[in-house]
Amino acid sequence: RRERAKAIRTTVSEVYSAPRVTRALKMLPGLGLQAGFALDLTNHDEDGNAWDFTQEKMREKARKKVEDEQPMLLIGSPSCTAYCSWQSLNAVRQSWPPGELERRRVAADVHLAFVCELYHLQLEGGRYFLHEHPRTAASWQEAMIQDLLSVDGVDLIHADQCQFGAEARTGDHRGDPLRKATGFMSNAEELLKHLSRRCHGAGGRCTRRKGGRHATVQGRITRESAKYSDKLCKAILRGMVAQMRKVGMVKNGECGVYAMDDDGKLEEALKNPEHGYSGQYRDDTSGQLLKDDLVKEARRKELQYFCSKGVWLKRPKDEARRKTGRPAITVRWVDVNKGDDLHPRYRSRL
Repeated sequence: RRERAKAIRTTVSEVYSAPRVTRALKMLPGLGLQAGFALDLTNHDEDGNAWDFTQEKMREKARKKVEDEQPMLLIGSPSCTAYCSWQSLNAVRQSWPPGELERRRVAADVHLAFVCELYHLQLEGGRYFLHEHPRTAASWQEAMIQDLLSVDGVDLIHADQCQFGAEARTGDHRGDPLRKATGFMSNAEELLKHLSRRCHGAGGRCTRRKGGRHATVQGRITRESAKYSDKLCKAILRGMVAQMRKVGMVKNGECGVYAMDDDGKLEEALKNPEHGYSGQYRDDTSGQLLKDDLVKEARRKELQYFCSKGVWLKRPKDEARRKTGRPAITVRWVDVNKGDDLHPRYRSRL
């Protein structure tokens, strides 16, 4: 564990978010990921200023932080309120001042453009990002989002958060599942696979293990649903580890994180049936593919060694059949250190 802690320096960071996924890392030390920064209005920089990204100086500061620390995974979840269909209704019901709705939408566009800029920094550096917004939000149709989706390797999936433990925390609906259809966009294929879980219940029923009926996401429940469940945070982290394993940054039986290499492609090219690798044999510790002929030779030598020590004693089948009445080969249990027959007490344990 100490060696792993020293070797791994891969960070997971969040913007437009209080510590959620980074906080969950404390419960999963064995994943080999390190918690990075979490920039949000609830957090402050070293000067005591809140990370208010409506200010250009704070955006510049966050931009430099991403460039300097280069987190392997950057998670972004800017406010989606301005892109929600309910926003126009709220403006009418609450009698907002003229132009307030448009002002909020412009501010939301500034935030969305900034987080997309950070995603491009991740792409240019060969790193990963994860963007989350409600699946029905109008932001998915914005040109800046469509531009990201046009990048090779970037994809969008649909998930229902009730499958990750999202549920109402207070009120009459406490404990009821919250479906909350969510869109996740990322350039990490394995991460999206871990998040691509849908609820197929009909008539408001939830297909999670605990069952139940979905509560309507409105009012106070809407604010509660913005918080990631522990199960969702763990799925994000495990998906990131799976992605790192796929590209060769994490290897079975080895500690530490490595630069991305072509070992996987090289193994496919060289270790195939034409070169004597059927894929049937792998090293138990490292998972390395082993050559069939060498495995059989190693096993032959191992059995030969045991036979030379008198561990097994073969007897003719006729003699065994005559003594026991059964066509079998008897086995003599021998203490290899003393050369004597093994005591029955230890023989029964074996």
